[in-house]
Amino acid sequence: MPQKTLGIDIGNVGISALLLESGISGHRIGGYKYIPFSDSQPDDDAITSALKSAVDGMPMAGARCVASIPARHVYFRNLRLPSFEAKKIRPILLFELEPLLPFPVGDLITDFSLFSDSQNPDQTDIVTATTQKAELSRWLDIFKSAGLEPETVTFEGYAMARCLAEMTQVPDDWILAHVDKNTATLFVFHSGQLAFIRYTSIPSEKTLLEDALSSVVHQTIWAFENVFSFDYQPKTVKFNFKTENGNPELFSALEKMLKIPAKPVDFAQGMKSKKNPFQDLPKDSVGINSALSLSLMKSQQIRGINFLQEAFSPKTRFAEYQSDFFKTGLIFLAALILAGTYLFMDMRSMAEKVSRLNAHMTQTFQSAFPEEKIIVDPIAQMKVKIEELKKRSFPIERKGPWIKRIDLLKEISARVPTQMDVNILKLTTGDEDLVMTGNTDTFNTVNDMKSQLEGCPLFKEITISSTNLNRSGNRVDFVLTIRF
Repeated sequence: MPQKTLGIDIGNVGISALLLESGISGHRIGGYKYIPFSDSQPDDDAITSALKSAVDGMPMAGARCVASIPARHVYFRNLRLPSFEAKKIRPILLFELEPLLPFPVGDLITDFSLFSDSQNPDQTDIVTATTQKAELSRWLDIFKSAGLEPETVTFEGYAMARCLAEMTQVPDDWILAHVDKNTATLFVFHSGQLAFIRYTSIPSEKTLLEDALSSVVHQTIWAFENVFSFDYQPKTVKFNFKTENGNPELFSALEKMLKIPAKPVDFAQGMKSKKNPFQDLPKDSVGINSALSLSLMKSQQIRGINFLQEAFSPKTRFAEYQSDFFKTGLIFLAALILAGTYLFMDMRSMAEKVSRLNAHMTQTFQSAFPEEKIIVDPIAQMKVKIEELKKRSFPIERKGPWIKRIDLLKEISARVPTQMDVNILKLTTGDEDLVMTGNTDTFNTVNDMKSQLEGCPLFKEITISSTNLNRSGNRVDFVLTIRF
């Protein structure tokens, strides 16, 4: 889902509003309008009406708003302090500004940006922008009346200067001149940093606009050199006109008078990265650069001067939807409690079933094996007892084919001739052998009987285990082992 950012730029002659939709594929213009003021000094109602007209019809659902107010309501000063951490500057800032401003510090709201001067590493240079709290409250009331609640409020031209420095290819030393009818706000960059801001009127006594603008640029360079005490030579001056005075002939004339390149602001050209190109960027639209830069500053998370400090800080996203989060949290908590209760009852019921089954198994084991007095695991103990009974009740299975005992006797009777003097006294059978005990008349008869029995296919091996004369001396006792 693309991120939506609404940029609202309020100038001396009109209001420009641009809705920027930013996504992975790039930036797309979701809507743009420029509403000129009908009067040179519009009142609050006229500004509110123009704001409503500027955003009318734009798909602003979920959009975050950034706004700028006219620079004529802002006072710019440069301060030089001993080296401080940024978080320690704000508490002492108004006290340092008090002798430089025509208002009590308690009635002012200020913000700043830092400038690192390599020639003075032990000092902190600060560019400040200050406005009256009453004036800021007036503008916030106007935005609220138009149904807008900006998260950032800065002054016209500032967002453009920051975006050009961060996102486009510019030299380290350059100037942006933001021209709004008969006034101009100039931003001086040195070593790639914003070092000086000046708001001034364009001299009306000059017949040609290029004469007036070149005079303003030269005066700004002199003012900068007076503050920092070194010669400043910008490599280029970029001009942004909120009216339609930016024609090629004007820039050619400015270059001749300034003796440095003079170029119009164009965000579609000179981007440092082509990863997020602009899509559907209107051409030759009055005031589009001002509103576009405000949206870009928010979407690209470029931090800068914001007058919504202290009591004027906007509600955070959490605070804005705090009641919704609270209701959702209560519903989630109730669902969690119900789920926990159900789980507890289910586990308790299961534990009772397991207990009943264990008692039943113990009772069954005791009835089957009453001699067992110690019962730990009735199932495991019953398995052991059953295996023991199986071993006692059934012989070990033979590996080979089963041979009936009657077949063994039949083979022995058939193989031993009737005329052979043999008395079989005992036959002992096992799983794989048969032991035959008896007596005969001679030792040769024992050998003959062995030979006769070896012809039986059921017998694997026949061994004469023992042959001895008995006590009478007339008979031979023998023991034959027959394996089958």
